[in-house]
Amino acid sequence: MASAYTAIAVPTQPEITVPRSQRSQRSSTTEHDHPTHDSSSGTLHAHCDPHIKLITTPPETTHTIDEYSIKKSHTQWYRVALQSFLAGVMLSFGGAFALALAGGAPSIGASDPGLQKLLYGLAFPVGLCMIVITGAELFTSNVMYMTVGALSRHIKITHLLLNWLISYLGNFAGSAFTAALFFYAGNTPLVAKDPWRAYLIHFATSKVADPTWAQLLVRGIGCNWLVCLAVYMALSAQDIFGKCAAIYLPIVTFTTLGFEHCIANQFSIVLALMVDPTAVGFDFGFFLWKNLLPVTLGNIIGGGFFVGSAYYYIYGVNTK
Repeated sequence: MASAYTAIAVPTQPEITVPRSQRSQRSSTTEHDHPTHDSSSGTLHAHCDPHIKLITTPPETTHTIDEYSIKKSHTQWYRVALQSFLAGVMLSFGGAFALALAGGAPSIGASDPGLQKLLYGLAFPVGLCMIVITGAELFTSNVMYMTVGALSRHIKITHLLLNWLISYLGNFAGSAFTAALFFYAGNTPLVAKDPWRAYLIHFATSKVADPTWAQLLVRGIGCNWLVCLAVYMALSAQDIFGKCAAIYLPIVTFTTLGFEHCIANQFSIVLALMVDPTAVGFDFGFFLWKNLLPVTLGNIIGGGFFVGSAYYYIYGVNTK
């Protein structure tokens, strides 16, 4: 079988003579670029490169978003679909963790409801951390990515719409799959025991039955404004701890404030409908119209206009 690789002849580099005056400088530079070993203590000392950046500037981050939009527009649809499915699962795991933590503290909810919301907010960002680190496709952050790419004219509107459609449906499939996973897992706290079961039903009802259509639209705007800021800041961080810290701050804010995220609702409300549709008091069709539609539109406005468009016009990206 023929080898898949072809041998490439590498030209011989000419010998370079370093002047004596530069040898000590080169030796000194080399010392600081590599770890040194202290023979007396047996300790390895690493010297930090002062040129390594821990964070990129906002203009650099905006250009990175534009480059990501081009990459996303050229990714095969089935890869986007799979990555979107996985993103829905990951975000749902974060949502389940948040429901379990906040729902297990009814006494705190009765005496200090703000603290119970904070407990939910502290757990929820786990899902977005997994999504950003693994490179999965989340619809709400893709709103920002593809808006910047479309404004710079590096991608077509058809690319934007196709990416949004595939990532949205893929996220929905992943969220519904995870809801079914918890439902059919049997005797788990979220679906079988109080206070978690009661908290889940109340959580879903408060998102669908109580607020108006316009209120949900505005809550969706605020939510994805903060979610896209979290992704924007995570892109600027160059290490995993910086990315997670950047994600946590805005996500804890949006969840504690009670804003609405369409993909997160696809998990929590679908799970509540599976557990006890009678207690919830509405059906799947009503959820789609009353909650998911206005929240989705709000998420598009929040991420596309207030983050994607805003930072594109502030920092600029070279257009074709």
